[in-house]
Amino acid sequence: MLVVIVAVVVAAGAWVGWMVRYRPLTVFAWQTRAALRMAGLRKVQVAAPIGEQTAFVGGRGPVVVFLHGAGDNAGT
Repeated sequence: MLVVIVAVVVAAGAWVGWMVRYRPLTVFAWQTRAALRMAGLRKVQVAAPIGEQTAFVGGRGPVVVFLHGAGDNAGT
């Protein structure tokens, strides 16, 4: 049983290493989206004339809308 656990941990570590080496922007996107969720924001889809847009909603108080350039992601 211990051998199986060690093998799974080693395989997971190898996968994470591969992702960091060959897909660093994907890892960065995962991290930033996770940070938004941990900050209490939730991901929602909003209908728009050009198609559905992803937004993160949360907090209390007056409505504040942040817009950023095309091709970017919510975590930056």
